[in-house]
Amino acid sequence: MKPVLLSDSEDFRRSLYAFDDTLASMIADNPRQSISYSGYDTVDVNSIDLAQLIHAPKGKKETVALHAPDSQQSSGYSIKVGERIGTGGMATIDVATQCSLGRQIAIKRPRANSSSTDIQQSMIEEARLLSRLDHPNILPVYELALDEDGQPVIMMKRIQGVSWSTLLYDCEHSFWSSREPNQLVTHLKIWLQVCNAIEYAHSKSIIHRDIKTENVMLGDYGEVYLLDWGLALEL
Repeated sequence: MKPVLLSDSEDFRRSLYAFDDTLASMIADNPRQSISYSGYDTVDVNSIDLAQLIHAPKGKKETVALHAPDSQQSSGYSIKVGERIGTGGMATIDVATQCSLGRQIAIKRPRANSSSTDIQQSMIEEARLLSRLDHPNILPVYELALDEDGQPVIMMKRIQGVSWSTLLYDCEHSFWSSREPNQLVTHLKIWLQVCNAIEYAHSKSIIHRDIKTENVMLGDYGEVYLLDWGLALEL
């Protein structure tokens, strides 16, 4: 992609659209070939024992009971699942309440119709890699466990805000009402924070491989998070 002289926010938007398209084509041309995560060697997805990868603090199998809001059943962790806030090709993201602390979190788990060991293992790897990335611009993971069906569940911080891609397409979004008039300056500040997250991950020998504006979220108070590390690899 050729260098672009950014004279205004429209130039910046066009350059980011081109960036998204370039990254998407690179990922399509270089699919993931193997899976490796901290603490384990690259493994054969057909022989992996998911239950042995996730343990309770005392070495016992850790199971998370996930409930619908109207369910009174409780076992394992007391977590009640709320509304769905995201659906991807491999996983869904729901709001949940962690009852012991009375706080809302987000949970990521394989789609209901998915039984692929590859997807399950990929989610385990994503959580383990993220657990090593303690940075203000990277979403923190609270816990990794299994639900009652043996599916992996990633419990993480819930972000309330807007995606960067939405702001690039919507110059009249309410987000801008409390920001400085020059949108280009705000976009550049967001980009710098994304770069900080990438630099930190690279210092840990981890590459994201899916950097695009849709995977950048802005919180209500100006927080910037680089999300969706499902394609990340440890070098």
